[in-house]
Amino acid sequence: MILVMNAAAFAGQPEPVSGAALRVCLTFSQALEMDAPLKTSVLAEVNRVWQPMGITVNGTEEGVGPCDRWILVKSAMEAAPEDAARETAIAWVPFVEKRARRVVFVRMSHARALIEAFGPRNGLRPPAETHALLTRLVGRSLAHEIGH
Repeated sequence: MILVMNAAAFAGQPEPVSGAALRVCLTFSQALEMDAPLKTSVLAEVNRVWQPMGITVNGTEEGVGPCDRWILVKSAMEAAPEDAARETAIAWVPFVEKRARRVVFVRMSHARALIEAFGPRNGLRPPAETHALLTRLVGRSLAHEIGH
């Protein structure tokens, strides 16, 4: 299952970039169903993807801190009709005139449902395992969307 694969397992991993790093700041919406520990671990997962390429991703309030690019991370419930994506999407970036907007929408309910669908038959999974799976799934989804 892709969710549990280690990034180091992929052949041809890029060499770390030396020199000035790009700083990306994410501002998480209050409406996003993500508590502080999950946000922290999701940010760590996003950085596991981007730091080898010289990109650092931080969570911050909008307008606070030195950042080269600001991206808002919002709940799917905050999406306007023109921001719509396929109903099955866990995360997406809306485009305007073939350019990505600086917002990522996330459906936490879809992420949780996917993890539950692959859960133990008795429906019991330790909370730490659920947290780890949500971290990996949402972190990798968010890292992908930042790439747009």
